[in-house]
Amino acid sequence: MAGKILVVATSWHDTLGDAPTGSWVEEIASPYYAWRSHGFQVTLASIKGGEVHFDPSSTSGDFLTKEADAFLKGADTAAMIQNTKSVADFSEEDLNQYDALFIPGGHGIMFDGPESSELKKIVEHMWKQGKIISAVCHGPAGLLPAVDPSSGDSILKGKRACGFTNSEERAVGKHDLVPYSLEDKMKELGADFECGPADWSEYVVKDGKLITGQNPQSSRAVAEVVASTVLPHIPPQHEGKAEGEGFKARGHPVTGEHHAHGDDKVPPHPQSHMHQWQSPVRQTTHTGPGTASRSARPDKSYVG
Repeated sequence: MAGKILVVATSWHDTLGDAPTGSWVEEIASPYYAWRSHGFQVTLASIKGGEVHFDPSSTSGDFLTKEADAFLKGADTAAMIQNTKSVADFSEEDLNQYDALFIPGGHGIMFDGPESSELKKIVEHMWKQGKIISAVCHGPAGLLPAVDPSSGDSILKGKRACGFTNSEERAVGKHDLVPYSLEDKMKELGADFECGPADWSEYVVKDGKLITGQNPQSSRAVAEVVASTVLPHIPPQHEGKAEGEGFKARGHPVTGEHHAHGDDKVPPHPQSHMHQWQSPVRQTTHTGPGTASRSARPDKSYVG
């Protein structure tokens, strides 16, 4: 077995107005198949345990990708979706067996991710142990409360990172509905926030052991960067391009599509006026933003 990846999904699937939410299935499915193709063992957990609920928009229509459809219908994966361990079920001894943590998005993670003291413990323990910490789209919301035990600062402070942007949130009509701006919160905590040249660009940033992706289109690329970081013998699959440029990845095991990934491009840029995390989640009984829509995959992938 090449290594072990722990995936922690949101358990939050309430609604805000008439828009149900939850996890975005592609952001779990695409990395899952990428890691399995490299021989990794993948554990799917969730904040509360039990069934992972997916944003309905990610499970049907144009947004249901081939890998997402395969993930939902596969006997093994369907069973995994129905019966996840909660974050509270993992001891430090359990966590030490994993090489990387991955937090996928879906608007739900903006609610229960920052509020989960158990997820915070997992992130901080794995960070202290030098494990890879990764997230995509809204997934970095699960990193917001975590601090570096050695400094007491946010693990995002001075780190290059990305996530679902304000522009993309506005594009899907949810900017005024979500409990906070992910981009703004990451910046407040000291992240050197980056994004692709346009909404829906496939964009991944790797800063040391922190690996983040901008949106659903970046899911596969994040997984490939995690794989090549945990196991350096996995080739970066570039085509003679300079470090930091787009790298061409091998075909996806389900779709055969190619995506790009790369390595660190520049060192982190420390920022001034850093702020510690304060929970921005509004206490409400009819919570939950809607789904992020997505356009067709861009012709070019961008990696920082």
